[in-house]
Amino acid sequence: MMKIACAMLILLMVGALTLTIGIQTLNFEFAGVEKVKAESPSNYYVFTIEIVGDSYTIAIETDGTIEDFHYTNFTFGWDGVGATFYNITIPKSLNNTQILAISSVYQGAFKPNDVSMNTTHYFVYYSDWWVSTLSDIFFGSPSVKLSISSYTTYVGFRVNIEANVTYRGKPLAKWPAIIVAYVAPLRGDVWAWQWMSLPLTLIGMGNTTQDGIYSVVWMPTASGAWWISAGLANPWPPTDGDYPEEASDSLCLTVIPYADAVFSVVSNATVSGLSFNSTSMELSFTLDGQSETVGFVDVFISKTLLEDPEVLEVYLNTTKLSPEQYLISSMDDSWRLHLEITFASKYNVSIIIPEYPLTTPILAFLIFTTSIVTFYRTKKIKR
Repeated sequence: MMKIACAMLILLMVGALTLTIGIQTLNFEFAGVEKVKAESPSNYYVFTIEIVGDSYTIAIETDGTIEDFHYTNFTFGWDGVGATFYNITIPKSLNNTQILAISSVYQGAFKPNDVSMNTTHYFVYYSDWWVSTLSDIFFGSPSVKLSISSYTTYVGFRVNIEANVTYRGKPLAKWPAIIVAYVAPLRGDVWAWQWMSLPLTLIGMGNTTQDGIYSVVWMPTASGAWWISAGLANPWPPTDGDYPEEASDSLCLTVIPYADAVFSVVSNATVSGLSFNSTSMELSFTLDGQSETVGFVDVFISKTLLEDPEVLEVYLNTTKLSPEQYLISSMDDSWRLHLEITFASKYNVSIIIPEYPLTTPILAFLIFTTSIVTFYRTKKIKR
């Protein structure tokens, strides 16, 4: 009854998630389950598995038997018969996350009795009444890195969003990714079941390319604040054995309009109080990040408002920064100012955009006109 109830709950949660984001399941290409026979069938089993083109050897000692050993890109497991313990040897080069075990009920149900290691291997020991129900061991999950770049034109305002999905340092191709936008109260990585409590805007959903990239162009309103999350789709229940845990990334996007332009601020910290004073030409906002973490902020400034980015004045908590403390790069229609901060508290950021005085082009025009008149007068006198 417990298994049935849990299975029904999982199905309801998956269904609710699908209804919440208002999408249909696509025909994604999931990694298939490979089955391996032991090289030395006895109470000591040796299995060779291939993960993303690399081979690894798993050794398992037990007083029972192991049947139907199988693995995917993220897990390996088996059906055990008559076992009271498993002593598993896993190469460190394979495992890049905590050791997890699952039963047929829910992920993370059982933890190892003991984990030890040397310079090259982990040694994982299980011994208990439930050991025969051991299903899968998770040894890694993909990484999702989100990046956002913004146009600064008010008409047709849009942002480019890109999710870079890697696994074991290599691009993860043909894997389903989802990008959504949402507003507080939750901030940052709120993937998986927390989605159900949020009003979401689905930005895009599709497979990654051979380079592990999924990208989409989004046209939000030209003012507002959102958290943008990119993560891997999981239309399968988390007990199915090929479930990448916590593979997501989130960034804060805040925009305000000014005349025919738009100021955009992108950060992995919370941005608040974004405003622009047209009298002093000062753009200001507050950054709030987790203490002792490194955060970043990208500020996009229209080239129609700023001809020379070297004249910018950047202040952090009233302290003027030197140009070496931030990076400015040129985009299509904007300048991107990139600043990194190690958080200890909230930071107030101010950026002053000096105006080019109207007298400068007028003076240049007068000098040019005077030169032409003088030239023609001189020429006429010589005749």
